[in-house]
Amino acid sequence: MTAYKVFKEILKTFAAMFFILLYVPAAIFASILGRMAEMTLQSNDISIDQVNLRVPTFYSSAIIGRAENQIICASSFMAILFGSIHCVGWTFAFRTHVEQLLWQISSATITIIPFCMLVPSAIYILQKNTYPLLMEVVDRQWGLVGLILLLLPLPFYIGARFILLIEACMGLRSLSPGALAVIVWTNFVPHI
Repeated sequence: MTAYKVFKEILKTFAAMFFILLYVPAAIFASILGRMAEMTLQSNDISIDQVNLRVPTFYSSAIIGRAENQIICASSFMAILFGSIHCVGWTFAFRTHVEQLLWQISSATITIIPFCMLVPSAIYILQKNTYPLLMEVVDRQWGLVGLILLLLPLPFYIGARFILLIEACMGLRSLSPGALAVIVWTNFVPHI
């Protein structure tokens, strides 16, 4: 084989590796992001009347007035509750100290980040009700601030959720002997 043919084969190999390792995942990721943007940014000008037999899958009615911030507050409370449930495992027995530390940091992260989103929204709602003229000026800036507060901690939140999922699966590798005991359920559940 000549050097040209070897170089050509290496180039083909690198092109195939680039396509498989970079382009395909990027195309899948772009497709998913496109669908998510379509779901969240869809216009709410679709009219739903009694003639339609089907409502679009991701249809949502228009958010009016303060409802957007109230939705943020409610979802933040739910996320804080979800994170606090994971904080219950703070003192559980883990196989290594590193795993316990990862669990503690991740559960604290998924509890604190929604709280950090809740506080500005709650302050905004309270100030909008108290100082409506001042809030007309703030309304223009709130969109940018809200977007930054939402997107900046998002990678940390996603990473913490992923770590908790991995830790939960890793916890299954070292179960206590009592977890594998066979239970005769008919002794505990009354039957008719």
